[in-house]
Amino acid sequence: MDQITTKPYWMRSSDVPDFPALDRDLSVDVAIVGGGVVGISTAYLLKAAGLTVAVLEREQYAMRDSGHTTAHLTMVTDELLSDLVKNFGRDTATAVWDAGRMAIDRIEATIAAERIDCDFQRVPGFLHTALSGTGLSKDALREQA
Repeated sequence: MDQITTKPYWMRSSDVPDFPALDRDLSVDVAIVGGGVVGISTAYLLKAAGLTVAVLEREQYAMRDSGHTTAHLTMVTDELLSDLVKNFGRDTATAVWDAGRMAIDRIEATIAAERIDCDFQRVPGFLHTALSGTGLSKDALREQA
């Protein structure tokens, strides 16, 4: 059976520049491994701080995890906040949440400062869960919303 693959709209509809493979030694202040949203944002901030930076990506920039998302930035973590509190304490859980919020704020500020035409907007986010095996009902979830 042939494997079905899909390519996100922004990959099909834009010209993402190709960069040559690294073919020599470089001397930089910081080497960043990964050219997704986090790697590129980090490189931008480090360059703005006056450091020399190299971003190393195994394929093409923003084409792995960042490229295959819905382009929805979120501060939701892989772990539930209640689990973060239980495992690391309230202060750490709060710091994790705040860091995610500040990262999105920083991206929004960069978009404004660089006048990037990308239709950035803040929209509501929703956490979906399976109802089976949770003891929750649709009515109970509506009451909590």
